[in-house]
Amino acid sequence: MALDNFGKEKIGKLALGLLCLAVFGFFFVSTFNKTDKKESVDRLALEKKKKQQESENQIKDLRELREKLVKGSDSDQLKNPEDSSKSFREMYAERLKRKEAEVKGVEGSIGKSDPSLSPFQREVDAMDQMSKEATERRRQGKDNVKEISLPFLDRDSKESAKGKDVADGDIKRVDRRTEQSKKSPFSDLIAQINSKKPSEAVVERRKLLEALFRKTGDADLSTALIAGETFLSESRNEHREYLATTLKDGGGNTLQKLFLIKALGKVGDESSIKALRFEYSHASDEIVRQELVKAVGQIGHSSGETFLNQILAGNLAQSSEVVKLVYAAFARIGSPSAKNRLFNLNSATNKRSDPAEKAAIAKAYSVVAGQVDNDAIDKGIPGGSKLNLRYRGTEYFFYHPAFRDAGLAKPWLLVCVHGSLMRAEEIFDLCRKGSKNRNVAVLAPVFDHFSYPDFGFFDRHSSDLRADLRFWEIIEHVAEIAGVQTREMFIYGEERGGDFVSRIVMNQPGRFSRAVAFNADYPRLTGDKLVPEGLKPSPLFPDLEFDTYGFIRTDFLILTPSSGGSRTRGSFFKNLTKESIRKGYTMRISTKETGAKKFGVKPGLDYLFKNRPKGMKYQRN
Repeated sequence: MALDNFGKEKIGKLALGLLCLAVFGFFFVSTFNKTDKKESVDRLALEKKKKQQESENQIKDLRELREKLVKGSDSDQLKNPEDSSKSFREMYAERLKRKEAEVKGVEGSIGKSDPSLSPFQREVDAMDQMSKEATERRRQGKDNVKEISLPFLDRDSKESAKGKDVADGDIKRVDRRTEQSKKSPFSDLIAQINSKKPSEAVVERRKLLEALFRKTGDADLSTALIAGETFLSESRNEHREYLATTLKDGGGNTLQKLFLIKALGKVGDESSIKALRFEYSHASDEIVRQELVKAVGQIGHSSGETFLNQILAGNLAQSSEVVKLVYAAFARIGSPSAKNRLFNLNSATNKRSDPAEKAAIAKAYSVVAGQVDNDAIDKGIPGGSKLNLRYRGTEYFFYHPAFRDAGLAKPWLLVCVHGSLMRAEEIFDLCRKGSKNRNVAVLAPVFDHFSYPDFGFFDRHSSDLRADLRFWEIIEHVAEIAGVQTREMFIYGEERGGDFVSRIVMNQPGRFSRAVAFNADYPRLTGDKLVPEGLKPSPLFPDLEFDTYGFIRTDFLILTPSSGGSRTRGSFFKNLTKESIRKGYTMRISTKETGAKKFGVKPGLDYLFKNRPKGMKYQRN
C-alpha cells in the first residue's frame, strides 16, 4: 500500500514538472515572437518612412529643377546637376520619367514603362501637372508677367533675341522658340501612330482626338490651346462624322466649339456644311457664328452658297462682321456662281453703301477674279507722288520726298492705320496733308477684311496671315527701296487701327518715337488674358511679348472722342500709372479728348509733330 502511494506521488511530481516546463516554454516562445514581431514592425515603419522621405526629396528636387527650367535665366542655374554630358533638359526629362516609374511601382531602368499607362496618358498627366502648378502660382501671387508656365519655351532665347539691336532696313522676325518648343508636345505619340498600319492608326488616332478634345476644355488656357492646335493638326476626313456629331450635341465650352468648327473646315468635306448650318441657326455667340462662316469658305464647295445667301437675305442672324466674312467665303469657294454673285454685289454698291462692306466686296471680287497676286512685290517706288502699291497681296498707300539734301538725314516715316470703316486712302491723304514740309514719308497699309479680319488683335483667331508680321515686312521693304528712316517711327491709328497701334508699340516700343491711338480697345494689364488681348505669354504667339515698362517710357497719346470713348481706356491708363509708380519710372503716357467725330488725325498729328520744325526747303509736295 505504501509502495503504491509512493509510485503515485512520484508520477504526480513528474506530471507537475512537465506541466511547468510546458508553461515556461509557451511563455518563452510567446515573448520571443512578440519581440521579433515588434522588431519587424519597427523595421517596416522605418523603411516606409525612409522611402517616403526619399520620395519627398525627389519630388522637391524635381520641383526645383522645373522652377530652374521655367524661371531661370542665369547660366549657373541651368548647370547640369550631375555633371553628365547630357543637356539639362534631357536630365530633367529622365528624372521625371524615373519618378513616374517609381510611383507606379515599375522596377528597372528608365527605358521600362508601366504597361497600364499609355504614352498619351503620360503626356496628359504632364499637362495636368503644368496646369496645377500654374494655378498654384496664381493662387500664391507668384505668376509674373515674365514667367512662362510651359517647360518647352526657352526663356534665355527670348531674352537674347529681345536684346538685339535692329538697324534700319534690317527688321527681321525673330523666332524666339527653341527646337523643343517648335515640337508638338504629342509628336512622339503621333509619330508612333503614323508608323502603324492604316487600319490600326485609325483607331489610335480616334482615341487621341477624343482625349485631345477633352483637354481643350482645361481650365488653364495655355494647356487648352496647345491641345486644340494638336487636335486640329490630327483631324482627318475619317473623323468628319465624329466632329459633326460632337458639335451637334452641343458639348464643351466656346473654345472647344471653335476648335470643332475649325477642324470641320480643315477636313473640307461638303457633307459638313449641313452640320455647320445647323449650329449657326442655334448659335448665340458672335465669334462662333463668324468661325462657322469661315469654315464654310474653307471647305470651298458650291453647296455652301445656299447657306451664305440665306445669311445675306436676312433669313439667318447676321452682323456687319459676319456679312463681310460671307463675301470672303464666296471668294474662297471660287465657283462660277460665287464669282457671279460677287460681281452683282460689287456692281450694286453705291455712295450710300457701308464703306467697310464696299471694301470687303471689292476685295473678295478681285480675289475670285484672279486680280490678286500673293507673290508680287512692287519695287518701283518713285518719290514725290502718292502711290498705291502691293506687297504679296497686301495693298498700301505710300509717299516719300523726291528731293533731299545730301547733308541731312533720311526722311522719317509716319504710319497711319485705318479703322473698321476701311478708309485707308482717306486717312493717308489727311496724314500726308498734315505732315507737309516736315521731311516725312507717309505709309498707310490696307488691312482688308479678306486676309486680316481681326487685324487690331493681330488676327488672333487666324491660322494664315498675321497683320503685325506683314506690317514689319512692308516697313522693311520701304526702308530698303525708298531709303527712309525707320529706326524710330511716328504712328497713328484709329478705332481698330488704334487697337493695332497700341499692341504693335507695346510689342516693340523702342521702334517708335511717338504714337497715338484714337478711340481704341487697349490690352488688359491685369487678369489671365493671353497676348495679344492681355500680357500673359501665349503658345500660339511664341514670338510675341508685350514690354509694359518700355511702353511706359514711350511718348504715347490715348486720344478719345469727347462724346464717348473706349471702354478699356480708363483701366489701361490707371494700371500703367500704378506700374510706373511701382517701378519708379517717369510716365510718358498721356490722355486727351477731342471733339472730332470722324477722324482724330489733326489732334493726333499735332501731338506727333509737337516741337518739330517746319519749312524744309528741299522738300516738294
